[in-house]
Amino acid sequence: MSLSDLTKTIKSAAESLQSHGPVEDEERQALLAAMENLKFGLETPLDATIRIVLGAYDFIAVKLGVELGLFNQLTSAQGVAKEAAELAETFGADTGLVNRILRLLTVTNLAKEVGEQKCTVAPLTPAFSDFSPLSQSVRHLYLASEVSYKLPGFLRQTGYKEPTDAAHGPFQFALDTKLHVFDWMKDHPADQAAFNTHMQVQRIERGPNWFDFYPIQERLLQKPTESSVPFLVDIGGGLGHDISAFAAKFPDLQGRLVLEDLPHVIEAIDKEENKPDAKIERVKYDFFTPQPLKGARVYYMRTVLHDWPDKQALEILKNVWDAMDEDSVLLINENSLPDVGAPAFLVKADWVIMSLLAALDRTSKQFKELLDKAGFEIEGPWKSDAVGGLWTLVLRLYWTHNNLMARPRHHSRELFWSKMINIPSILESASSFIFFVGEHEKPANVQPNLFKYVSPVLDAMIHSQMKEGIERKAILADVEWAVFAGICEYAYTEDYFFSLLQYRGSDSTDAEDSDEAVQAEQQNPHKKRKITSTVSIHSKRECPECHRTATRYERYGNFECCVCIFCRHSQIIQSVCSEYCDSDMALFKEFYNLSFDSPHFSSRTNIESVCWINSESLSYQAKLCVLSRRYLMQKLTNLCLFNLHQALTKLRVRQSNTSCVLDLLSYVYTEEEVEAVPELRAMVLLFAAAHMKILRTDERLDLILAEPGRLGPDLLHKVLDEKLSPRADPKEETGGKDLIELSD
Repeated sequence: MSLSDLTKTIKSAAESLQSHGPVEDEERQALLAAMENLKFGLETPLDATIRIVLGAYDFIAVKLGVELGLFNQLTSAQGVAKEAAELAETFGADTGLVNRILRLLTVTNLAKEVGEQKCTVAPLTPAFSDFSPLSQSVRHLYLASEVSYKLPGFLRQTGYKEPTDAAHGPFQFALDTKLHVFDWMKDHPADQAAFNTHMQVQRIERGPNWFDFYPIQERLLQKPTESSVPFLVDIGGGLGHDISAFAAKFPDLQGRLVLEDLPHVIEAIDKEENKPDAKIERVKYDFFTPQPLKGARVYYMRTVLHDWPDKQALEILKNVWDAMDEDSVLLINENSLPDVGAPAFLVKADWVIMSLLAALDRTSKQFKELLDKAGFEIEGPWKSDAVGGLWTLVLRLYWTHNNLMARPRHHSRELFWSKMINIPSILESASSFIFFVGEHEKPANVQPNLFKYVSPVLDAMIHSQMKEGIERKAILADVEWAVFAGICEYAYTEDYFFSLLQYRGSDSTDAEDSDEAVQAEQQNPHKKRKITSTVSIHSKRECPECHRTATRYERYGNFECCVCIFCRHSQIIQSVCSEYCDSDMALFKEFYNLSFDSPHFSSRTNIESVCWINSESLSYQAKLCVLSRRYLMQKLTNLCLFNLHQALTKLRVRQSNTSCVLDLLSYVYTEEEVEAVPELRAMVLLFAAAHMKILRTDERLDLILAEPGRLGPDLLHKVLDEKLSPRADPKEETGGKDLIELSD
């Protein structure tokens, strides 16, 4: 078919479409997509430039048309033509300006030109009059466009990083405010009203209710709920549309129905014509605070998370997580972007929420990553064909009848440990898998899917068709039971605190000062202890990194650092031990600046896992690090390296506790599997080299260095390389002693 024939066919189809009658939405969308593809196929680069670059003026004309009441007047005229001068007179506007606005509305098919400076109503004109809620959508979305015009400046300022904090996003940058957009709208009633109306417009195309396509009878109603227990808690449920529909669908349901939202939203319900059923409780609640209703059967959120970036979304999910028990589920009703081929509308809507909220419309993969971080297991999703991108996720705590699978929480750690050691009471579970660990084959019962997303090695062992998988048991004779308990605790809780606590026992004399040392310190109060936080503020030292002058002194083990309070850049400035020299400080600085990527803690954060520093706790974390590498648990390996580095950084090495370092040093050089974790060996070697002056006072060092292997050469090379560095005079560094004496 020639292009001229195609043009005639399209014109004929357009004329016949007016008499075609109602068109099914699916057919209409398919036809629009075909027309869009045809247009893209015919566009030249210049055509595309005009469409994209000048398209912003279409929205400006619509916004001005709403503000000046042009759509209202054209619609009210009921087909009678209106002149630009007449329309301008109503608002005292300039006739020439109104005429230019009408021209732009005409070329966008929102008005119909019938003569010079004369227009009448077009089919789409009433959609933007005050008779339609879309006029308020225009006002709300124009706020987003005002922010979007300054978005390049914001991204340029942040180094083109994706917005990740709702309190410091494009909206705050564009409007020069510290308020979140929701708080800002409280002070701008017209914008608040436009937003509320816009949200009601979105509900027009909400599709079927979630309980119409989710198997609620099989999944939620099999177990009866007591009338005093919350059955459904609608978090951030607005005016209660979803929970009201649920109450109407299940009028005889036992259990409480609760609607939660901010105070001003709950108070606004009484002003609505269609109020929620009287049996629906209303609770004023901010979802950034602890959830007051514990142990509900169902927690429900509809399009809540897409308003918040991951930082705030994790806070919201954590508060739900803390309130759930073993029978609770969390239902999340959200739009999700397809990973490939996302529709134009969803893509642009994603940019709107990035501009206003620093948030995002997530893909399924991004949702799974977020929910996994928050400690939930995903079941589903369940979708309705009529809803397009709308889906319902069912999330459950990692909790089964016999085993707890949860994120760190004090009582969950205790439950974990009680279940690990109380094996006989839970061996009846046919679905469990038993590891017989250590020389005495002590049993450890685990839930079969425990290692599914944590360790591919252990997961393959559990689900293999070999002997272990068939018999539902495996023997790990070369693994310490206590260290394997740490592996399991991490899989359950993403921490190993309780296993470490059990392993190290109550003896912490290596880490704590002796009675004599404490008494000596009381007699000499100016003597600093081994771990000291801020000592003083020094306002004159300039930071070489950010060039600001507010710094403070902090103590790390045997060394004092000058730390910038702005950028946290640190300089090792002196040792608290007189026998240490510049080369020792240089080695410690190299150790201090080691970087280990931890998925749980930001750099140099004080954490409870390193509160007790003794030989057992250091060795345990090293062993756990090595075993986690064997089972390909990279996150746990990173966490162990990070925590061990933190512990060593805080350790004040003295003659009374050199065994802490020597035991660790001996382990990382005698255990063959440490070869698989070279960063562990390098870290311990650096730390030991920095403290050689004190370690040499322990006779064990001579025995360790005398043993065959790489330890002696590696340690001496590290020390000698630093002492022979061009930074210092070797004779001065050693106090005039021959360097060979160091290796004696």
